[in-house]
Formats: sequence, C-alpha cells, structure tokens
Amino acid sequence: MAWCRQVPVRGNAHKTDIVSIDKYYMLMRRFLYSGLHLLHLHAFDKVLLDRYIQIMRGSNGPLASNNVSVPDSITYHVCDTYLDELQHTFLSSVDSETKPVIPTLDLLAPFMDLAATSTSKQMYDRVMSRVLLPFLETCEKYARPSRPAKKRRHEDDEVDGLESLLLHSCVDGSGKAADAQVLRHASWQRLIAAASAPDTYAPSRRKLYALWKEANETDEDGDDEGESDEAE
Repeated sequence: MAWCRQVPVRGNAHKTDIVSIDKYYMLMRRFLYSGLHLLHLHAFDKVLLDRYIQIMRGSNGPLASNNVSVPDSITYHVCDTYLDELQHTFLSSVDSETKPVIPTLDLLAPFMDLAATSTSKQMYDRVMSRVLLPFLETCEKYARPSRPAKKRRHEDDEVDGLESLLLHSCVDGSGKAADAQVLRHASWQRLIAAASAPDTYAPSRRKLYALWKEANETDEDGDDEGESDEAE
C-alpha cells in the first residue's frame, strides 16, 4: 500500500474531495487492522513482527520522522486509531481460549521512536496523548489499583478500553503475560531508551525525561504511603 499517495484534487468538486479523503482514511484504518490481524493469527511471529514495524517506521512509512513527503495528517490518523484497532484485533480476531499474549511494547516502539525524534511539537503531543500516555496510565492504574487516578493528560476515555490488552501483554518475548508493574517499568525503560538515542530531538528528549522523573517520584510517593500504612 502506498501510504503517501496523494488524494487528487478535482477543481471545485470540494464535496467529492472530502469523500475521497474519508475513504482514504478508512482504507488506512483497514490496513492497520489487517496488519495486526495477520500478526495475531501467526501468534506475533518475530519475522512478521519485525517486517510490520519496518513498514510502519520506514522512510516512507506512516510513522516516519520528519519526512515532508509523508503528510502529518496520515501520521495523526494512525495515532488516533492505532490503539482502537489493536484492541479490536485482540477482542475479535481470535477465539478467547487461544488468544496469544501480545508483544505490546514492540508494537508501541515505533511510536516511542517517533515521539523522541520528531521535530514537530504537534506531532509529539499527538503521539503522547493518543498512544503512549493512555497505555502508561493504564499500566499505572493496574500497578497501583488502590491509589486515586491522576487527572488524565489526554482528551477521551480510551484508557478503560485498554485493560484487556494490558492483561495479555508480555515483555521481551517471554510468551507469558507480564505483571502490570513490570510492564509499566519496561515501558518507561523502552521509552527512555528511545529518548537517549543519538538522533533524538533535544526538546522532546527533555520532555520525556521530565515525564520519567515525574513517574519515578510517583513511585517513591507510593512507596512512602505504603510504608506509612504498614506502620499504622
């Protein structure tokens, strides 16, 4: 599929152009679902998974960094729909008794790399608010279920829909579902590794480090609260 195919502009046929764009966005969404569905059917075979990530993050892929030939609207649409399609694939494509665990961090790694390397503030904000922060907040919710939820950084209610995905996510190809706290820690480690890469955009790196510091402080506060409860 040619991700960067330009939707033709037909003079004054404005309504037709809008329909064409809508159809193209729908085609993109179906591509996301079909790719994830194929991975799911093959139990996330490493060769297929690596190829999928290569397509997504390739120089002309939908998650390419700072490529002016890839319209931002394409990347925005992928960010807006990716978690929905990942969840949809998980819930509907495989029988509940045979569902494989999901290498969620591998599937989210292209978005981590994009957030760390894009020179666009708008792109960074879109990736974080629509993909990475919802997942990290879900991990925190399950890692510390007794703590009050923090005010969400994103606009919608996607976090609740990620619960089943989280509960079937693995770390480092272990083949076993990981504990929420382990998954949360591994997610931050992967994100900070992306932020520490040589091609990272400095302002984005500082933002990611600041978020990581805040997450660590939250962990320390939670540990202190736990110690106080035990003392009482």
